[in-house]
Amino acid sequence: MEKNLEDKITYKKVLGEIKGNKNIPIENSLNRTSKFGAGNENAINSELLAPIKSMGKTAYSYELIGSRLDQEVDYPVLALIIKHWLNKRLITPDDLEPIRVPLNEISALFQKKYTDSRRKNYKWLDQSLNRLCTAAIYLKIKRNKKTIETDRAALLSRGRLNYDEGDKKYIEVEIGGILKDLYKSLDVTSLDITFMDLELLEQATSKNAKVLMRYLMTQRADFIEFSLPLLVSLIEPVKPKNCKIGHGRAKVKDAIVELQDLGFVTAYETNKVKGWDKVKIITSKVTTDKFIASQIMNSGDSNYDQFAWKRKQNKLEAQDKAQADKQTPVPAPTPSGKTPKMDEKTQAKLKELWDEDDPYYQ
Repeated sequence: MEKNLEDKITYKKVLGEIKGNKNIPIENSLNRTSKFGAGNENAINSELLAPIKSMGKTAYSYELIGSRLDQEVDYPVLALIIKHWLNKRLITPDDLEPIRVPLNEISALFQKKYTDSRRKNYKWLDQSLNRLCTAAIYLKIKRNKKTIETDRAALLSRGRLNYDEGDKKYIEVEIGGILKDLYKSLDVTSLDITFMDLELLEQATSKNAKVLMRYLMTQRADFIEFSLPLLVSLIEPVKPKNCKIGHGRAKVKDAIVELQDLGFVTAYETNKVKGWDKVKIITSKVTTDKFIASQIMNSGDSNYDQFAWKRKQNKLEAQDKAQADKQTPVPAPTPSGKTPKMDEKTQAKLKELWDEDDPYYQ
């Protein structure tokens, strides 16, 4: 009995102290969706009267109303807050005190250098705290064949900038209900997170490139092919009226080229020279060698093919179950009456744990 108990305890892998800004555990419902957009300053700071909705076939659905959220400022600020909050929970798990983040730490991340130290220099930070406190989010997450739904709430329940003399310059916030739901446990095995490198994200210049980099950081090494509508939706959560087919193609390509110049993207290849609607992207996480990247792209393997087989398998299994429940013969899934056999390579891939986030078909 004692041995079994010990095994259960050692199986847990609890998040340790987070040092620096290169490995901050951010929940993937914040990483893989368009909550943090790439709008201009006027759009970002305008009130959001009609909700932005993302209710597609992916594992993460949401509604956002009240305020828009900005990838350039709000995402890094929230990430720093999450870092300090999780570190504090390691010491006092039930501590209800507000979280403080020093102003010099925020300025260092954003590389802000002011010739004079005045509070008015931090208007951008006041605006960010306002958005994080007023953007009401409803989340619906499909994970491990279960559906998790949250109450509509903000990421922060309160936030202010303290700018007193000396070292008493910091932001003070209270964590909102959404984050408390997403980070109930510090056990890594129960969290859906990616360890994000904020310093690398800050190297991208344009907002579009930052959004694309954030999303690509969360992808497995074998996920290399992405649809144009998906990538455009990350940059533009609200699709313009009467937009043409291929809308946003230039924005996506420019962002990819910027990331390639930065060294984050090693190589990319569209499925067509003109009018492309899919693109293969090899990041430096997979390889920094351009020749190897080219071989991977030309291998013919695609996460589209993997999910196509998985969907076919799930459909056949559902048909079998439905017919068994009715106690009637199962109709032949193909004209030959036989289920198509997969090659050994594809079967091996299907043995892996399947990520239910399937954003590659919409």
